[in-house]
Amino acid sequence: MDEISLPLQSGHGVLLIIFSVALIAPRLGRLLKLPDLVGLIVGGAIVGPNVLGLIERTGTIAALGTAGLLYLMFQAGLELDPEDFTAQRKSAATFGVLTFSFPIALGLIAHLLLGFEVLAAVLLASCWASHTLLTYPMFQKARAVSNRAVSIGVAGTAITDTAALLVLVVVARAHEGELTAASLLLQIPVILGAGAIVLLGLPKVTGWFFSSIGRDRPARFLFVMVALYGSSLLAEAAGVEPIIGAFFAGLAMNRHVVEGSELDETIHQFGSRLLIPIFLISVGMLIDPSAALTNSRTLLLAAAFTFVVIAGKSLAAAATARLYNLDSAERLTLIALSVPQAAATLAAVFVGFKIGLLEQETVDAVIVVILVTCLGGTVAANHAISRLPPAPSRVTPIGKRIIVPLSPDSANESTIELAAALGRRDSGTVYPLSVLDLGSTNAEVTALRHRMANTAERTALANRCEAHSIVRLDLTPTAGLIHAAIETAATLILLPWDGHRTNLTDRFSDTADTLLDLANAPVVIARTNNLSQYRRIVLRLDPDDLVQSHQAVSELTWLVGARLSDHLNIPIVLATTAGSDTIDGIPSIASHVTEVVHVDEANEDNADHDDDLVIRPLGQAADDRANLWVALPRVAGASVANH
Repeated sequence: MDEISLPLQSGHGVLLIIFSVALIAPRLGRLLKLPDLVGLIVGGAIVGPNVLGLIERTGTIAALGTAGLLYLMFQAGLELDPEDFTAQRKSAATFGVLTFSFPIALGLIAHLLLGFEVLAAVLLASCWASHTLLTYPMFQKARAVSNRAVSIGVAGTAITDTAALLVLVVVARAHEGELTAASLLLQIPVILGAGAIVLLGLPKVTGWFFSSIGRDRPARFLFVMVALYGSSLLAEAAGVEPIIGAFFAGLAMNRHVVEGSELDETIHQFGSRLLIPIFLISVGMLIDPSAALTNSRTLLLAAAFTFVVIAGKSLAAAATARLYNLDSAERLTLIALSVPQAAATLAAVFVGFKIGLLEQETVDAVIVVILVTCLGGTVAANHAISRLPPAPSRVTPIGKRIIVPLSPDSANESTIELAAALGRRDSGTVYPLSVLDLGSTNAEVTALRHRMANTAERTALANRCEAHSIVRLDLTPTAGLIHAAIETAATLILLPWDGHRTNLTDRFSDTADTLLDLANAPVVIARTNNLSQYRRIVLRLDPDDLVQSHQAVSELTWLVGARLSDHLNIPIVLATTAGSDTIDGIPSIASHVTEVVHVDEANEDNADHDDDLVIRPLGQAADDRANLWVALPRVAGASVANH
């Protein structure tokens, strides 16, 4: 039997140690009241080359550690709510500038006083200007990522890290004598071009892939991985740190990865169970406790560097909080997110060491700073999370969860396409539903579920909307629909109908009344075929529909029309006999319709021909000729998001 030597070199031996640390270290850390990420970092230090020497930070560990860092930045961009990002763009830009400026200014002063040369002082100062979102998973776990301070901190990271890494590029080229005006003029357009490719081009490519080749989830996951690491490589080729490309890739794919979907769960499980823990362990493996704690110069540098980081980031957080009226918990959140140093800091320090700007004791001091700031950041994050105010309540958009009852023997692809069109803007999920009687067998349920996955789900996925089919047993189809709508917290019930429009009142009186009495979501009854045949959307609203007591259903009618208008890129026409004053009383409708015509004029203009998609509230005359009818539920507290 061959003797096993340390450090372990075989892939299975290295992975054994890594997975053992990932399994044990967080649980031991919790006994000491330490967050999981601190346990992983400490565990990495113990098994690394500077303590037990079980494994080295080379080969597999180095590659997977880098992959985990990029994955962490990608998830940060992926989970950043676009609406929050847009709402906080000014404050995020302010925080990004401040959290870059304060540490770099303090760092320059401190480093020059400590005897560093100018270029070395600037390089080190750029380290403290950047930060790594090591504590972001803690806010994820606490479901606090929607808080404005978290949005500001995460969005500000792209600004400060990009600026810090640009400083690194400039300093390195200056030290090597390659810094010229021509090289700078060439670098900036390259960086801007790479950013435009990721932020503007990747969403379009993703949409095309998801609607054509990637109709199955494994292919989508692999495409996401290609996009993530391809964007990272593009950023590196453009001269900036790959983490910036990973973050921008997350932002670009945000609307295509629906929160709570199977794809979303796969992405998070793959990262949180494998790549991110390996990254944290690899950070710990850089620490040499004996060297760091016995060299007086190293300890002095570490203390000074730590002061610069904490003071600079705290000043930036305090200034941002004052400017934008953030409370103390939100200020502490900004500190917790921006104090930890790892990714860009390590990159800058190693580059400085490689080109001869920094010495070994400086690198050791930086490693100590990384550990201290990571520990301090996690403590601050724990305190901040316990004190953060609850996120402001929002009314869920109508397209977030759309339930579509289908006959067990029909996929009804046109209705699924319509549901996807209504849910796409809200990054929603379509729930195709089939209800079987209580006597159905397991084999029948399994066969139906498989058939729906291959028909209804694939149709929704092809139309860029997530889908999750449901097969349930119930007393009646209506009871099954109501129960499923409640269980899924449906935001819209889309009821397909292939009958004659003139029989609407007779055909749906009982079913519609039951749904409106018991359902928890608005109801849309749809009689439509291929959506591509329509050339405009006609909202048919009578004067009674526009009075204050009926404005909610009128706005729902407009919301449905607006979603379809965006999807089909066709105009909306309001056809009514109401006067201008009545129409102007509902600004959301009056300001968004392309044209307002008298209903008689609409008829003369062929408003009811096959190329017009006519939408109106349910309850109109039996001879009404519409394609979609909408209605609000009668249960107390029902509401619709007006955006």
